[in-house]
Amino acid sequence: MMNESELAMHVRKRIKAGFPAGEIRTDLEAEGYAQWQIDEAFHSTTQKKKGSGSPLAYIVSVVFIILGAMRISSGNNKTWGYFLFIYGIVSLVIKIVADMREREEEEEMIIQ
Repeated sequence: MMNESELAMHVRKRIKAGFPAGEIRTDLEAEGYAQWQIDEAFHSTTQKKKGSGSPLAYIVSVVFIILGAMRISSGNNKTWGYFLFIYGIVSLVIKIVADMREREEEEEMIIQ
């Protein structure tokens, strides 16, 4: 018998392969898994992770970039302008890289 994470990956692979959910449930019941274990495995495959890729995080980063660029171009208090601009760029890059890494990990889990 598989543990919970292995069972969830097994269910995810079979769903990706095109097996109907009912058939997967029947097979798992025949293998001796309890109904709550099967439900939990299906729930974990459909559950979305809340990651760093939320639209609000991207919007805030872009706003910082725009505010920084406005401060730099106005010639008024350029230090804050550079700070806001650099902070916006760095936070945007970090969010994009974190989101890409999370997607790659999900794909690796599905492939395995």
